[in-house]
Amino acid sequence: MSIEGVETIKAPCPKCGGYRNCVVRGRHSETVDYTEYPGQVYECTTGHLLQCCGCSALFYKEQFYFSEETEEARDPISGEWGVVQVTHDRYWPTTEARARPEWFAQLPGIDPRLKDLMTELYSGLDNGLSTLAGIGIRTCFDRATELVKVDTNLSFARKLDALFADGRIGSTEKDILVALIDAGSAAAHRGWSPSSGDLRTMMDVLEQFIHRTFFLRHESEQLRGRVPGGGRS
Repeated sequence: MSIEGVETIKAPCPKCGGYRNCVVRGRHSETVDYTEYPGQVYECTTGHLLQCCGCSALFYKEQFYFSEETEEARDPISGEWGVVQVTHDRYWPTTEARARPEWFAQLPGIDPRLKDLMTELYSGLDNGLSTLAGIGIRTCFDRATELVKVDTNLSFARKLDALFADGRIGSTEKDILVALIDAGSAAAHRGWSPSSGDLRTMMDVLEQFIHRTFFLRHESEQLRGRVPGGGRS
């Protein structure tokens, strides 16, 4: 496809999200032959510098294929079946697999180390590293408990007991956090790879805990200060 003579392709824009028309600002290919006869058995990697036609963001696409990796597919026009080349596409930066919460940018004011850990966690989610993301969720929770003065030498079960005794979590949330810790431990010690649904649930629990522990309490105090004085209803 072209727009006014400029080559464009469809690609997932990392800034505005979704597949967009993108101008090809540059392209370079490298081919490696595996026999003495060029073009017989080979692999090809092509890099594209792309610019989104919507938001003008620049990003990179890498397309790879191996000459012996093919599959059968139906031609969308003729309807006939034929053998087509299988290609693998990668993009940088990747699109966000999970939107960052509003408070994410404020994390350095809470703890720069927690911000770094959460940044790595979201990067793992964006790149489909499910096992590492599962481990990262447990690590971020561990750091959060350290910031509220829970003894770092305690087991995770004892840390939850300490949070409960301190009134930072209730019995229902304690049960939820037990599931979170068990899932993170399975990823860390048993090589468990959580599904996208599992990761979504684990992230919901982690983000809610961080938001309530470090932000919601302060926000509620500010709200209390803005409410006009008077008796309670």
